Amino acid sequence: AGGYLLQAPTASTSSKQPKESPTKAFGGSESQGAGTSQPSSPQAKSFFRCPECDTIVMSIDEALMHCGASMAGGQTTSSRMPSGEPVALDEYGKPLIVRVTQPTGERETVVRLPDGQQRTFDADSVKKITSASDLENAKFFDDLSNTELRGLVHEVGQRLLEGSQLYHSRLAELDRLGEVFNLKFFDLDESATARDLDNAYRKLAKKMHPDKNGGTEEAKQRFQAMKERYEALKKKLSEENGDQKSEGGESQSQKEDGKKEDSKNEDGKSIEYDPANKESMVSTVVRMASQLKNIDVQMAILMKELSRVQNPEGTLTECET
Repeated sequence: AGGYLLQAPTASTSSKQPKESPTKAFGGSESQGAGTSQPSSPQAKSFFRCPECDTIVMSIDEALMHCGASMAGGQTTSSRMPSGEPVALDEYGKPLIVRVTQPTGERETVVRLPDGQQRTFDADSVKKITSASDLENAKFFDDLSNTELRGLVHEVGQRLLEGSQLYHSRLAELDRLGEVFNLKFFDLDESATARDLDNAYRKLAKKMHPDKNGGTEEAKQRFQAMKERYEALKKKLSEENGDQKSEGGESQSQKEDGKKEDSKNEDGKSIEYDPANKESMVSTVVRMASQLKNIDVQMAILMKELSRVQNPEGTLTECET
């Protein structure tokens, strides 16, 4: 029976075994022909083997469904889960939900359904949720099984985490570029000290003071913009200097406070929900989708600012004005 059926030996003493019928091979029974007498013997106990992993189970249905296999046109077809990072396992310890990385680098969450089919949640799935109305999403969530919803929660959570990391990475890049161009404004480089900055500021303040530039509103705005650059750089250099002084010299209480802060940050990134409670999972998806939409908006603003800062001509024009 294609390797599915395992039967315990019967009590028959005959060395020849009759050819097994397909019905019997899959755990069925056959009636004897009329007038045929057979000696009674202990009933053979049937076991079945999963065609994918060789796990032995008690019925053909369990064997076929164990790793997502299904019968199609009399043949056993496999819907083996793709290789990836396991998110959830079934009662047999087999992957029920996995996060997969495609050859293109795209990532998605795959869920195995009870009929052996698979459902995939990817970037497009998340985008549809963030762009759909509350009513449309409510109907969509209601049609999902708990397992599907659990896979969706995982995918949205991963997209939120990745989006947040990318946003903060680009925010740090904008901060770094802003510092570089502010230093350039004062004709300084990244090795400049706070004293160098003070000297450059005093020199430029005399040159750009509104009283020496007609006292116009434009002159006042230019002077104020220069002062804001100075204050931002001054704060940054002071923070860096303070960090260097504290290295190797922080107190025990400071170290403990740092550990507590790290713990808080870690907890803040965690996503908690009850995988057995559909309402809990729906609430989590809605909350994360809202956060993801907010990140998308902030990212658009950030990228616009980053593009402006990265444009040397635009930056120089701004400095001149």
